[in-house]
This record gives sequence, C-alpha cells and structure tokens, in this order.
Amino acid sequence: MQSSHKKRIVHITLASMLVIVVAFFASNTLNNQSYELPHGIVQANGRIEAEQIDISSKIAGRVKAVLASEGELVSPNQILAVLDTSELNASLAHVQANLASAEESVLEGQAMVKQSQNRVKFAKKELARIAPLVSSGGVSRQTYDTRETEVQNSIAAQAATMAHLHTLEKTTLAAKAQVDLIQSQIDDCTLRAPTLGRVLYRLVENSEIVGSGSPLLTIVDLSNVYMEVFLPASSSARLAIGAQARLKLDILPEYTIPASVVFVSPEAQFTPKQVETKTDRQNLMFRVKLKVPQELVEKHIEKVKTGVRGDAYVQIDDTNEWPEWLFVNLPDTEENRSNADNLGG
Repeated sequence: MQSSHKKRIVHITLASMLVIVVAFFASNTLNNQSYELPHGIVQANGRIEAEQIDISSKIAGRVKAVLASEGELVSPNQILAVLDTSELNASLAHVQANLASAEESVLEGQAMVKQSQNRVKFAKKELARIAPLVSSGGVSRQTYDTRETEVQNSIAAQAATMAHLHTLEKTTLAAKAQVDLIQSQIDDCTLRAPTLGRVLYRLVENSEIVGSGSPLLTIVDLSNVYMEVFLPASSSARLAIGAQARLKLDILPEYTIPASVVFVSPEAQFTPKQVETKTDRQNLMFRVKLKVPQELVEKHIEKVKTGVRGDAYVQIDDTNEWPEWLFVNLPDTEENRSNADNLGG
C-alpha cells in the first residue's frame, strides 16, 4: 500500500511538471506570434546619439568667466563664457580716434573740393565774359591768355583736391575696417551656445589663458537627436527619406518612441573584400539615421540623454500598418512621467 501511494505522488508530480512545461511553451509561442514583425517592417539595433560641439575661442586671451557648468541645459545664443577684453578695448579706443580724425579730414577735403569747384566756375565765367572783347580790342590778347591759364590751373587744382579727398576716404575706410575688426574680436570674446544643448565638458576655469582655437566647453547638440542603425542592402534600397520608424529603448521597454528616416548612406559602410556572390551582395550594410521629433525632445528635454541603446523598427513599405505593439506610446500622463526617468536616452 505504501509503495502504491508513492507511485501516485510521482505520477501527480510528473503530470504537474508536464502542464507547466506545456503552458510555458504555449505562452512563448503566443508571445512570439503577437510580437512578430509584419512584412514591410525591418528591425535593427542602435543607440540614441547627438552631435558634440566644441565651444572654442577664435582668439587667444584670458578667461574672465565660465558661466555654464557640466550637465547644464543651455539655449541658443546663451552666453557660456567670456574672455577678458581690456587690451582689445584700449585698441578699439585708439582706432576709433583714428577713424574720427580721418572722418574730419574727409570733411575738410570735401570743403576744399567745393572751393576748387567754385574757382573753376568763376574762372570760366571770367574767360567767357572777356572773350568777345578780344576781337574788338576792348581786352588784350595777353589778358585773355592769362584768364585762360587761370581756368586750366583751377581745373588742375580741382582734380588734385578730388584725388586728395579720395585718399582721405580710403584712409577712413581702412580706419573703419580696423574698428570693425577689433569690435569683432571683442564680440568673439563672448562665447554663446549655437544651439539647444547640454554641457558635456567644462574644459577651463576662470583666469586661465587659452590659445586661439582652444575649446572651452563641449556641448551635446539636442536639436538633432537620432538613432543610427545599419540595414542590409535589400532593405535600404527600398527605404525613402521621411519613412516612419519606431524606437524601443532598453531602459524603457514599455514605451514606443516615434522617429523618421533623415539619412540613408549612398554607399555601403562595410563590404566584403571581394563581392562576387549574390549572398555577399545581400550582406552589404548601409548606415541609416532615424531622427526623433524635435517637439518630443523639447517636451522631455530634462530627461534626454545620449548613448542609450535600443531597437529600431523601420517601415520600408508604408502600405503596411504598424502592429499594435508598435503603436506610439509615450509617458504623457503625470503618473507615467514619474516613472520615465530616462526618456529618450
């Protein structure tokens, strides 16, 4: 009797295990079926990326102040750092004085030209007035020749004053160019953010001396957040700019982020040494960039980070609809926001 009881226990245990195994495989099969990719959608993996921009000084100088810290979000045209401009300000004052002097000289030159023009007019009138008197003997030929010489001399003097005025005007332009140059250098001492971004590195501190072209900070450009993936030739050949995509990040698998194709490489990124067979040609891979909508990035800007990996699903045939598990799903509610600490990267 005892042996029969043990056999029943073993039979019941084996039956239970069999039920569990069957249920496990059934569950897996169901999951695989529900997450199966339809025709016209391909999968690849990549990571969230954004370009890095070095904020560099165009001229050498001393750092007066660095106004941004690592990790800080910066907006376009925001002042990030300032170089000392005391020497440049002194140079600017000097060339501005030269410009003012040159402008005064131009005014004097213009007055001289006006005077010379009046002399020419007067000399020509005198000559015209006495010309009829020469034939009647009212004015001697010598007097006429003298007046004619005065006309020629006044015309020559006018040409000289105009040439001098042109020289003064060129001097003024050169002085103004010097003012503009130094003013531009002063403006370059104020370094601004070229785009929406986050400070990745702060490379200098206040009072440090930097050389021309030296980077002071490095920021991540958050105006262009994308995922870069590689697709085989069979898929990339059918891919159009603007095609829709969906991103699922490893750290936020419950969300589905929309994206679109903004770049498809015109050439293979890695190729076998000898591409001879059809199989080899099908293995060629092309680089594709999938851009996240800027409004979505800005909406969750405080949580956007780069380097986060995930899967991309790209629609190479827009006649096929997205499966339900790839419908756009974002943390739009307050409850979801509190759970999405790393949205977008």
